[in-house]
This record gives sequence, structure tokens and C-alpha cells, in this order.
Amino acid sequence: MNSKNYEYLINGRLQDICALIQVLGLDEEFARRSEEQLVKDLQGNPISAQHWVELAKRHPEFFRVNLDSKWPVSLIARDVEGSKVDNYKRPPLSTEFVLKLFETAFAIHDIQLKREERWKIYIPLWGAFITGILGIVAQFLKHTPVP
Repeated sequence: MNSKNYEYLINGRLQDICALIQVLGLDEEFARRSEEQLVKDLQGNPISAQHWVELAKRHPEFFRVNLDSKWPVSLIARDVEGSKVDNYKRPPLSTEFVLKLFETAFAIHDIQLKREERWKIYIPLWGAFITGILGIVAQFLKHTPVP
């Protein structure tokens, strides 16, 4: 399994993404966070990665990471939203919008799960093929005269 193509199937990844979306999307004051703030707000490190910044970097479909910033992690949807109070403050996203982001994350997860499990339908075919070959070899060996 190529982890680059199946990021959502990593244990705990979907939960971590949803938690990060909530913190970055719904906070009343700040739209961006540092690693330390994320650890504090989310009460620890993510399940599926070493750090929140690392998790955000692996999911550019939702998050923007600017390592040159004091607050490197932001939610793209909120960061590009038109109105801003200053460089780091943005109005929170609506609950409905955050739910749409969740739905998108769940949809990506489901697609990756289906793609990853697609090859499993071939296991019985390979088993039947190998059994057939072994049967032919056994018959051949059974009818081969011994010198």
C-alpha cells in the first residue's frame, strides 16, 4: 500500500483531520495555530502522525502550512476567506461549512478504502489458479514413469 495514495487509511487519520478542521475552522479568534497551540487545544499530539504540522502538511487538500510563520498551520477555506481583521484573524467558518469539510474528508476516506480493497477480489481467483496449476503438476507427476 503506497501511503501517499492512502493517507486517510492510516490508523486514526480521519479523526485527527476532523479534530484539526474543528479547531482551525470554528475558533472565534484565531485562524492560524502553532504546533504548541494545537497540542494545547487538542490536548496532545495526533494519533496518526508525530506532530500536527506534519499531519497538516500531508493534507494540502484542507490545510496550509507556512513554516516561516509564527503560526504555521491554517485551514485553507478560512485562510482565503475574504474578510479579515488583521493578518491572523478571520471570522470563523459556519458550522454547516465545517460539516461539508467533514463530508469531504469522509468521502476521500471511502474512496481510498474502496481503492485499497479493490485488489482483494482477486485473492480467490489466484487461489483457484494456483490450485489448478498444482493439480496439473500433480497429475503430470503421477503419470510420469519412474526410471
